[in-house]
Amino acid sequence: MANFSSEKAMLSDGFLMDDILTLSVVEEFLDELLGKDYKRVGGSDIERLYHCKWHEDSHKSLSVNIEKRCYNCHGCGAHGSLYKLAKEMGWEKP
Repeated sequence: MANFSSEKAMLSDGFLMDDILTLSVVEEFLDELLGKDYKRVGGSDIERLYHCKWHEDSHKSLSVNIEKRCYNCHGCGAHGSLYKLAKEMGWEKP
């Protein structure tokens, strides 16, 4: 069951969850950056595997958690929040 406390969820890099990417914006960002070719993990749409853009990737090694707004590549070790990634890439909408 969800915890609806008055405290706001804080991401590991100091950004407040409420202040960043809505689900529709996350979807748009992922489609633009990584494309629509992904594999669902565990049958849900919360965790996805993509081909990593930062190294030669013959299989999907980039794990993206939509709910937590973070990514981690099991091949090259790239990781972080989607918000930080969007800002670093100069994406205008976060």
